[in-house]
Amino acid sequence: MLVTLPHMTDPHAMTDPHAVADTYRGATFISTDAHVTEPIDLYAERVDADFRDRVPRIATTDDGWRTLLVEGLRPRKLMMADER
Repeated sequence: MLVTLPHMTDPHAMTDPHAVADTYRGATFISTDAHVTEPIDLYAERVDADFRDRVPRIATTDDGWRTLLVEGLRPRKLMMADER
């Protein structure tokens, strides 16, 4: 169950009994399935120059796909390069 909480800058929202939409048996559920995306160049910036050609990276392949490249694993297509 996903619960939408009111914006914290609204001083009345947290006291409004209707501010939290869904509960189950009186308990409020908040989705914690958040995702963190590292910057694309995270590893390349922090690895010694001798090893930069081996770091995980995202590259655009000849067929137009943005692809995750990790040494020892098959390339994983992420999205077309012209998508956002």
